[in-house]
Amino acid sequence: MPGAPVTSWLTLLFLFSVLVLMAFDYPNGTYTIATIPLLAVLLIAGWFGVRKRVHEIHSTAPVHHDDEKHDAPLVEETSR
Repeated sequence: MPGAPVTSWLTLLFLFSVLVLMAFDYPNGTYTIATIPLLAVLLIAGWFGVRKRVHEIHSTAPVHHDDEKHDAPLVEETSR
């Protein structure tokens, strides 16, 4: 990607500055920032609640063997 890794750091800096500006927006922004850890805990608890089902679905999913598609060249050769 052009400009990497500088653009990645600039993006993270921008997102952090948005969080800081939200924190200064009393009362809505501070309440929003304060609930982020609660949301993170809920997302982690939800993942631990469904991960066994996700693993079961993944392990019983049919496997597709499309050997012709994987072995085919990306560009067809033409005779001259």
